[in-house]
Amino acid sequence: MSERSVPLSAVLDWLKRAPRETAAALIAGCELDDGDSDEVMPIGGFEWSDGAAPVALILQDGQRLPVRRLAADAQVVDSRPGAPLAAAIDATRSPAQAAEREMRKVLAKAGIDADGLRSAEARRAVAVLAWKLDRGQVPPDEERQAAYVALIAGDDATARRGKLMFRRLLDMCVRRNLPVPEDSHWRLACLARHTGNPQEAVAASDILHQKDRPKDQVCRKLLATTRCAALLDLWDATQEAALVREAERAFKVARAIAPRDEEVDTLRRRLNRVLELAGLDRG
Repeated sequence: MSERSVPLSAVLDWLKRAPRETAAALIAGCELDDGDSDEVMPIGGFEWSDGAAPVALILQDGQRLPVRRLAADAQVVDSRPGAPLAAAIDATRSPAQAAEREMRKVLAKAGIDADGLRSAEARRAVAVLAWKLDRGQVPPDEERQAAYVALIAGDDATARRGKLMFRRLLDMCVRRNLPVPEDSHWRLACLARHTGNPQEAVAASDILHQKDRPKDQVCRKLLATTRCAALLDLWDATQEAALVREAERAFKVARAIAPRDEEVDTLRRRLNRVLELAGLDRG
């Protein structure tokens, strides 16, 4: 038996186009998962308005549930062999709709709510990253960049999941003895700081001062600025002088690479204010 769940919104949209006799036959035998009840509820049919739109769902026990009162995340569950309702809806989808559905399945498997991403392009970018990670593949730079931009621009839950995805990428490369993409370090650090975890951002950027630090200058600069900012975030919370000195050390790396960079200049002003507040001389 192959169980399929279809969003109620998709079922309602399909009902507007399907012949009513066909719809009635396919709906009967399905169940409603309203998102609140502990158990699914057997569906008897739908009540239509004078037009073509269904206005209420009728349960097998006769209970009438107005469509407008059902939760946005309600699902219609089709547990019959072959899931005929789901199959009928699939058959009416355009190639673009089918691709969107598959993309959402990939995102859901990665723990990402597709609606937390801002566009179809963003969903595609993150789905590509998730798909390749599932297959043990290292996405090329342009795909990592597209996914990172989409993840950090998404809602908080999406950015947190993005952080886990880039951690997974790094861990996979180490475990399989693959070359680690240098940009993955700063992307992970940025996502950690963006989601309110400066300590994790600092840990992700420790490689800046290690022997196997990134050789690419842009990656090193971004890693250094992120580390410096995260250390200053921690100082704001703790006022530990050692954090300021460590931030200053990271800042010097960024300044040496890009002395006229706007981000570096902004960071310099913040660092100088903190040095003054902490009563420390500039190193």
